Amino acid sequence: MSRVTLSLERAEQEIRRFKKKSVQTSKVFEKLSDTQIGFMPRDPLTEIEGVTLYKYQSQSATTVTIPVLVVYALVNRPEMIDLHRGRSFVESLVAKGYEVYLIDWGHASSDDPTLGLEDYVLRYLDFCVDFLREYLALE
Repeated sequence: MSRVTLSLERAEQEIRRFKKKSVQTSKVFEKLSDTQIGFMPRDPLTEIEGVTLYKYQSQSATTVTIPVLVVYALVNRPEMIDLHRGRSFVESLVAKGYEVYLIDWGHASSDDPTLGLEDYVLRYLDFCVDFLREYLALE
């Protein structure tokens, strides 16, 4: 195995390079901390045990009569469909005249470890769909 030799001058260069990279990295993180995720305004319509049904606000009239209910994955945050202006699935649907609703499952907790997929589908999803049908006066 060969020995690594490092001169004092080389070590000082590496330290200066590291400091410079650290400053650059902190500037990137500073910019990222100002990034707003989920920019489309939305209003909570109802909530059950930490699960919230939202309606996205629209600046223009709804032109499509069929509402869109977004049921996002249990393990990811729904803000992924509304990252920022120009890169938002929700923004594109609203711009096309759809009324958009979203079920936010909330954050998983250890309060009830017995919750299963059946609970999410038959209790929470069913509750939100029934609420939305009544809210929109649909059969």
